[in-house]
Amino acid sequence: VCPLMMKYTLQISDRKQQDVVGFARGKIGSKYAYTLDNKSCGNHDYNCSQLLYCAYAIGAWIYVDASTDAFVTPSDIYHSDYVFYIKTVK
Repeated sequence: VCPLMMKYTLQISDRKQQDVVGFARGKIGSKYAYTLDNKSCGNHDYNCSQLLYCAYAIGAWIYVDASTDAFVTPSDIYHSDYVFYIKTVK
């Protein structure tokens, strides 16, 4: 589970929100990706960071990573200006 919200007040239409969720839901049952080329969103397998990145990139044209690398890590998402964590569970 990747509980993230937008840090800044961005207006995302209901349609784009549905597209983000629809992309992620469409990947339920996919295999876990162990590759580092995870900014490629046409794969059949995803890791958590890639799933979140691709859902927002494809669904809302928002790129939730803080790097310009060919892959996105949890740290990149954590340091992104677009997201903040709602709750930390210990």
